[in-house]
Amino acid sequence: MKKFLGLLLLIFCAFSLFSCGKKADPIVLPDADKIVSVTVTSKEIMEEHVDQEWVEKAISNISDAIPTNKQSISDAPHVEDYIKIDFLFEEGASTLFAYQDGRKYYVEQPYQGIYEIDTVLYEWLTEAEMTTEERGGYKAIVWGERRYVPYCAFSQKDCGKQVGIVDGDENDRVYEWKGHAADEWIINIYVSGLMDGVMLYREEKIRQIFLKDYLQNMHGIMRVLK
Repeated sequence: MKKFLGLLLLIFCAFSLFSCGKKADPIVLPDADKIVSVTVTSKEIMEEHVDQEWVEKAISNISDAIPTNKQSISDAPHVEDYIKIDFLFEEGASTLFAYQDGRKYYVEQPYQGIYEIDTVLYEWLTEAEMTTEERGGYKAIVWGERRYVPYCAFSQKDCGKQVGIVDGDENDRVYEWKGHAADEWIINIYVSGLMDGVMLYREEKIRQIFLKDYLQNMHGIMRVLK
């Protein structure tokens, strides 16, 4: 009986060690001065960073990621949504992925390991650096190839997650509109500490889409009336 219990204990210990697995080796990151640019792609929106200060901050923060016993066994993570981070050099590139899984956030280096990061770093990586463009009496917000124009005053309660800042000003913030695609609508808030202005912006091509839908709907109504 004692031999049998000893055997069970041995099997249990072996199973526990197998289940826990070995933690990943430290993440391997390039030297910041060898990086030409960093592109961050999220939901088909790509943001390119060439500022050396941003690159150095990214390398420094990601290097603090904590190794886990999760294994990276494919070219991309097995999750629905992830951020692709490409470090571009004079020749070649190196790729990482960042994503949320449950209540935790991770950086995955394909075939090297999976590392835990904090919420602050994850949100910082997803924030876009937007600019403005004068439009004769108002300013458009420029995000990559898209240009957003003011639509109407709005409510802060409709804001989703923050997706960027404008002109490098941490107080000039851009958010998703809950339930809507960020490539079509965004919300801009300037945090002043007094009365924060909240404005809904639409991508400038949206008007054409709305007009087309409106005309199609009107055509359908007229056919019914006939």
